[in-house]
Amino acid sequence: MIITTEWLSDYLSPRVPLADLLAALPRVGLDVEATHVLARDLAPVRIGFIRSMKPLDGSTDKFVCGIEVAKGDLRQIVCASAHPVDPGWGVPVALAGTELPTGVSIREEHFHGVLSQGMICLDGEMGLLARGSGLQIFREEALLGKPLPEATTIDGALVHLKVYPNRPDCMGIIGIAREVAAMLNIQMVLPQIPEPPAKTSAAIPVEILAPMLCTRYTCRVIRGVKVGKSSPWLASRLQATGSRSINNVVDVTNFVMKEWGQPLHAFDLEQVRERIVVRRFHMGESLNILDGRTITGSKEDSPLAICDEYSPLALAGIMGGAASGISDSTVDVLLEAAHFEPTNIRLSSRRLGVSTDSSYRFERGLDPNETLDAARNRATALMFSEAGAKAVGPVTDEYPVPLKRTVFPLSAERVSGYLGIPVTEKTMTESLNKLGYECSGTEIGVPTRRVDVNDPVVLIEDVARVIGYDAILPTPSAEIPASGALSKLDRTRKIARDFLVANGFSELRGVPLEPLNPTAQFTQLKGEPVTLTNPLNADLAQSRRSLIPFALNTAELNAKRRASSYRSFEIDKVFARSGDEVNEQWSVGILLGGDMNDADWSTRRAADFFDLKGVVESLLESLGLRDVVFAPAEMEGFAEGASVIVNGDTAGYIGQIAPVLVAPRKIQTELFAAEIMIGQLVSNAGSIRAYEPLPRFPGVFRDLSFMVRKDASYEAIERSIRASAGANVETIQCIDVFEGKGIAKGSRSIAVSMAFRATGRTLSSEEVAASIERVIAKLNAEFGAELRAT
Repeated sequence: MIITTEWLSDYLSPRVPLADLLAALPRVGLDVEATHVLARDLAPVRIGFIRSMKPLDGSTDKFVCGIEVAKGDLRQIVCASAHPVDPGWGVPVALAGTELPTGVSIREEHFHGVLSQGMICLDGEMGLLARGSGLQIFREEALLGKPLPEATTIDGALVHLKVYPNRPDCMGIIGIAREVAAMLNIQMVLPQIPEPPAKTSAAIPVEILAPMLCTRYTCRVIRGVKVGKSSPWLASRLQATGSRSINNVVDVTNFVMKEWGQPLHAFDLEQVRERIVVRRFHMGESLNILDGRTITGSKEDSPLAICDEYSPLALAGIMGGAASGISDSTVDVLLEAAHFEPTNIRLSSRRLGVSTDSSYRFERGLDPNETLDAARNRATALMFSEAGAKAVGPVTDEYPVPLKRTVFPLSAERVSGYLGIPVTEKTMTESLNKLGYECSGTEIGVPTRRVDVNDPVVLIEDVARVIGYDAILPTPSAEIPASGALSKLDRTRKIARDFLVANGFSELRGVPLEPLNPTAQFTQLKGEPVTLTNPLNADLAQSRRSLIPFALNTAELNAKRRASSYRSFEIDKVFARSGDEVNEQWSVGILLGGDMNDADWSTRRAADFFDLKGVVESLLESLGLRDVVFAPAEMEGFAEGASVIVNGDTAGYIGQIAPVLVAPRKIQTELFAAEIMIGQLVSNAGSIRAYEPLPRFPGVFRDLSFMVRKDASYEAIERSIRASAGANVETIQCIDVFEGKGIAKGSRSIAVSMAFRATGRTLSSEEVAASIERVIAKLNAEFGAELRAT
């Protein structure tokens, strides 16, 4: 969900500094995923002056403008005639390659064969609320080429919020404003909703045939609208928050949905015959919806429909029908404001593959009372001011079983006991009143918009949020803390976590779910995914089978924040189903990429496969696992890589993530990932390490350089050297690999350095020479290796 702080501030009194507003959002309980401070992020937008303008050949609604964006730098830009411009005007211009805070990427495009090298930016397209006409005009030539923030005052920020499923009351700007006002101890100002200036007696009868699926349905007739272009103030609010402007009637319903969090729908009244009936689709009954798809009723689990006397008009709570939608010829509108059962909307949306802003809100549970009424009345008033409506009918309201407020008992003593600080009854009630609760002594009435409040403990959490967690100071405990015994699996996970953190990796904690058809498959588990019967949304529809996709998504988010280094890990379970059996494994996923030492320019270099291989080797060594082999292997999602074999069994995979998965995420570096099934290594992991004293006798070092077949793996070569060198070989290290001049085709040169040492004496040169001869003979017999002359 995207909000603009300028719009949010319309409902707060007094207006507060941007920094205070941004600091209050996390206290509301919302996850701030990204913040675009407009005065900073609009710096790439420059003031360009229109020097020439002519109609675009082959088009009736576009012009070709010659725009000077810097002294002597003339660019060709195609613009739409829907927002007129004139030669001599200075306008905000974003050239190709610019990314606006709203997420719009500007690139060179061709229109009827004419190249456009940028875009003239409306306020809403840049994340600003409209000033006047919605296109800022500059007259002073001295501003040519200046960044927009230097030419005019820009306030506010665009904030990307993650609203958790338990807080659908924050799916509208007003819901967020209510919470922010409570956190900052200021007043919330609701918009004024005037009474309609004219009323008629016309009304549409409504019948609800599925009361378990539609708990309330209201509608009213609005006559004499003039469908057209929306006012700049309205269009800019939609554009800034990620929606396109369609027409004034549809824009009013979308604006009110974003403002109040309550979806609305406008029907062309001429297409509604006799009455409204809320029921399931009949068998074989079909409806063409606005996105071009056709919905057909089935024998079982037909979706809920909004129908007239004869046929469906809309897919309830999800999308309207094409035939009954608002068009340029619409004169009279039937405005719907309803409440639908969340689970049914969620299941229908998933089953049909149709997800909208409306279904996203309905499936989380909305307020059927005050919010619904306020949204309907607000939209009605805006139909008069924005769409020129002439008259309005009475509200038809079918509400079979009204939802009442839940009342919980709560005392100040209980709040104090939970929070560990003294809280008076006055403080408790004042805090809850700010959030809209009705407090009568120790009886707390919960507003129906707060679908998450199912226990008095939630009320205590709300008191804590308003007081501020920083006001809850830690106090000494009379109890002596004691930790329980750790299982071998717990110890293994702890060792792995401590090792990776100590090596500069950040730990991730992801939701253990993934989409039904993830863009990247990295799973090593055999079997099918474990799907959820009732998923919350399409992105959380099945248990994940790999930890790497979440790490990749996190890297994408970090890349948008200009990260240059990626070092993360996660330890969690992965799942797969084989028949009726579910295989669950503890896994550790590791991601590495970008600068290895971004703090020092003189030693900076990009991470590669061998950096991650070293991390995995050291990790397994820290777990007491010695017999580790890396064997070349192929796996979906990786460009190249190797299996990690521990004690003869495949325990994981390591490799470079396929560039085709990295490039679309705008990550400007190679990424490498490993996933080790740590659960299956527990039985072999060693927890006790024996002390080894420092060597007392000198080592003997020998280097060998030999030619070998190109297809011979170094892993096999090193294993052969170790087997033939004898018990006194201490280390074997590859120091050079060379192909090219002087090396036969299909071969390569490999140089290794070997260290020999005995524990209780000094080795003789004859003993080392004998070992070297055995190594040479073994390599020649197994790989046809030839010793190179030095």
